Amino acid sequence: MVSVLGARPSETISVARAPLHAAGHDAQEPYLMLRMIMEDVAETPVPEGRDADLLLILAALDGLPVEHRTELGRTLIRFMKSAAQHTKPGTLTHSRTAIPAPGDFTPLRFVVASRLSEEARDALMIRLQVLHHDYSTAIGDWEHCTLGVMLTPSTVPGRLWDTSTTALWGNQGQPLEMIERARAIINDAASRAASLDALPGSGTGPDVESTLTADSAARPPGSGTPSLGAAGREPKPTDQQRRKHRSRDRPAR
Repeated sequence: MVSVLGARPSETISVARAPLHAAGHDAQEPYLMLRMIMEDVAETPVPEGRDADLLLILAALDGLPVEHRTELGRTLIRFMKSAAQHTKPGTLTHSRTAIPAPGDFTPLRFVVASRLSEEARDALMIRLQVLHHDYSTAIGDWEHCTLGVMLTPSTVPGRLWDTSTTALWGNQGQPLEMIERARAIINDAASRAASLDALPGSGTGPDVESTLTADSAARPPGSGTPSLGAAGREPKPTDQQRRKHRSRDRPAR
């Protein structure tokens, strides 16, 4: 068995490893969601010397068991509809985590945000750091990839969304106090999201981690590692940083 876990610890969605129907048989649109994300990543212009990073990200996405792709796609589509309708101040984010339990696919964190902002990037990074630490500690092995994917409504006419990816590999060297600080930020956001759930028309449910961040939201511990912006500009990373953190933003078609 493998599990797809919502951001809230009380929810676990499990399915058999051998699906009863062909992948995508029950709903084609949700199943194609992941394939479209992979196409966006594959068509991303890659800086010289970063081809291996692109292949790593594609392999991580393609490793998600087919029996989970329909459920994940359906969830992401629902998140995107909610994010597109958000008009209030701040950045609304929804997230979903997929982890092997057991299994050999890459731990994945998906975040859908109402806009591509520093707050949205922070929401992805801080959750990715905690997921990478917790999963690596649980299995006793740091030599693996943990991948984060963020979807935001596109500002380009004719495009449905923009795709951003961030990958962590190996021991990030962060002290436990920093991870616990990050966890506290996530828990605080989840508590505030719970109050949103009780509001009429909030559009959130018990299987959704929804957060609303203001422009002054706390920066994630250890932020500032190199990342590709939407325009493709990036600071020059060190070799150690390049190994630890890989990220790119790509407008979707």
